[in-house]
Amino acid sequence: MQKNKYFVVSLITAGIASAVSAYMMIAKPIRLELALNWIQLGCLFPALYCTIDCAGKDKTNLFCQFQVGAVSCFALGQIYWVLHLLIIGYDERTFSISDLSWIGFYLFLFSAVFGFINPIIKDKKKELRKYRAAALLAPAAFIAAGAVQLLEVIQNGFGDIFYVAVYTAVMAPLSYYTFKLSILPEKIDLRLKAMRPYNILILAIMTVDTAWTFSDLANHGSLFCLCEFLLCILLLSIAPTAYGGIRKWTTC
Repeated sequence: MQKNKYFVVSLITAGIASAVSAYMMIAKPIRLELALNWIQLGCLFPALYCTIDCAGKDKTNLFCQFQVGAVSCFALGQIYWVLHLLIIGYDERTFSISDLSWIGFYLFLFSAVFGFINPIIKDKKKELRKYRAAALLAPAAFIAAGAVQLLEVIQNGFGDIFYVAVYTAVMAPLSYYTFKLSILPEKIDLRLKAMRPYNILILAIMTVDTAWTFSDLANHGSLFCLCEFLLCILLLSIAPTAYGGIRKWTTC
């Protein structure tokens, strides 16, 4: 019942965000980025409500509390960035206070995956070595993407080396564990199946975020707008996916 509640709230918010985003793309206001960030901020409040409500159902469950911390950090970063755009306007993308909050978002997600899910799954057997090896493809891809971004920053002088390096350092280990837990066979532990949608969702968020950075560095307006919109949808999916996974986890 609760999962349906979170799904309905997320679906309604996503529908409104889709309609407003479509209008913005057609109307093309002068400050399109600011308008899209307002939409994203509007989506974060329902997402935060759902995660807080989810955590309130079982106050001893650290996994759901990590989701509250993650979405709260993202929301704080988004509030600062919207204020930055309102007061200062868009400038060269450099490391800022909002990035500290967004990095906190990934650190909370890493704590949920590495500290809660990963220790319970027994994947040290020799026959599972191929899955652990395959999981290395994910951090390799994010490190390669980070390297390309660093080259772009160095060549064009737009952006910040520290900004790219920090995000890559945070995303690489998180991508390894989420990808590994997504591809491990269910016969090891039925709880893998329960949490697979959540792990895939986190991978999707990191992928879209990386594409957003590329679009920002390359000044690709259409991809930038698409990534902003997709992040709205993915952030709204955290609560129903996490709650559905943890409910199935406890019944396995």
